[in-house]
Amino acid sequence: MSRWLLGAAGFLAFVHASAELLDKPVFRYAEVLALVALLAAALVAGLPSPRWALPVGFGALILDALLSLPEAAPSQQFLSPTVLPSPSAFEVGMRLTWAPFLFAMAVLIASFPLRRRLLPFALGAVVLGYAIGIVILAHDGADPGYLLTGSHRQTGAVMPVIMGLGAAALAFRSGPPAVALTVAALLHIDDAVGSSLGVSALIPSSTTLPGSLAALTTVLEMSAYLLVVAGLNSRTPVPVPD
Repeated sequence: MSRWLLGAAGFLAFVHASAELLDKPVFRYAEVLALVALLAAALVAGLPSPRWALPVGFGALILDALLSLPEAAPSQQFLSPTVLPSPSAFEVGMRLTWAPFLFAMAVLIASFPLRRRLLPFALGAVVLGYAIGIVILAHDGADPGYLLTGSHRQTGAVMPVIMGLGAAALAFRSGPPAVALTVAALLHIDDAVGSSLGVSALIPSSTTLPGSLAALTTVLEMSAYLLVVAGLNSRTPVPVPD
C-alpha cells in the first residue's frame, strides 16, 4: 500500500512540476494531493517517534500548498495575494520557505538514525557563504538582476538562509533529502533577493518553458519529501530518551 501511495505522490509531483515548467496549471490540486499521498504513505509505513513530528511537517506543507493554489497568476505563490499584492522582499522569502523549513525541523525531531557528522556543517557553510556573496553583489550594484532599490531587498535572504540551515541540520538524520532542500534554499535566495548571478543563472529558460527555475525548485523539494517517506521503510528505530 505504501508503494502505491508513493507512486501516486510521484506522479502528482510530476504533474505539478510540469505545470510549473509551462507556467500553466495542468491540475490545480496536484501538489496538495501529492503531499496528502506522502502523508498517507508515512502513516502506512509507520511514524517514527515522536509520532506527531512528521504529520506536523506535512501539515505545514499541505497548508502552504492550499494557500498558494494557482489561480489567475499561477506563477505568484503568495499566502494572500489579494491583501498583499506587492509583498516586501522579506515576505517573499518567508512565503517561499516557511513550510519546507518546518518540515526539515519535523524530520530532525523525528527519531531517525543520526549520521553524517561532517555533511551538515559543510552544507551550512555553503548556505551562509552563498547568501553573503549574493547580498554583497546586490548591495554593490554588481548584479543586474537586483530588481528593487534600497537595502530592504537584502532582507529577502533571511528566511531562505534559515531554511538552508535547517536543511543542513537535516543531514544529521538523512543526507539526500538535506542536499535537495539545501539546493532549493539557494534557489529561493536568488528568487527572494532578485539575483541573476547565483545558481539560478545556470538554469535556462525560454518562452516555451518559462518556469524552468520554479520547476527545478519543485522537483528538489518534492524529491526531498519523497526520500524522507521512502526512508521510513528502511529506518532503524532509535530509543527515545526519557
